Amino acid sequence: MGQLLLSVAIHALAGGVLVVCFAILAETIKPKDFAGLFSAAPSIALASLVVSDIAVGSKDAALAASGMVAGGLGMVIFCALAVVTVRRHRAIRGSLLAAPVWFFSSAIVMVVVFR
Repeated sequence: MGQLLLSVAIHALAGGVLVVCFAILAETIKPKDFAGLFSAAPSIALASLVVSDIAVGSKDAALAASGMVAGGLGMVIFCALAVVTVRRHRAIRGSLLAAPVWFFSSAIVMVVVFR
């Protein structure tokens, strides 16, 4: 229980510090359209990898990084499809129609590329 609590505390601290650093970077980016690229998601991913490496070792952290890459590629595919579906069906319905593509494309990338 103590090790789990320590892991959560390290994760929170690392995540908080990195969120602040990426937020500062996002504020300096021009045009502001690209500021979202440097918002919380990359900092949380880095903090998660640091904690995984410390807590369970680099092999598990590498597997987590592979999952992040597969999820990122799936998100790119989702976004490309969502542009079309949101224009056709409005925001909520278009996003819901495109969302399964994110899951399936990420799973395919994970199985084909990282296994």
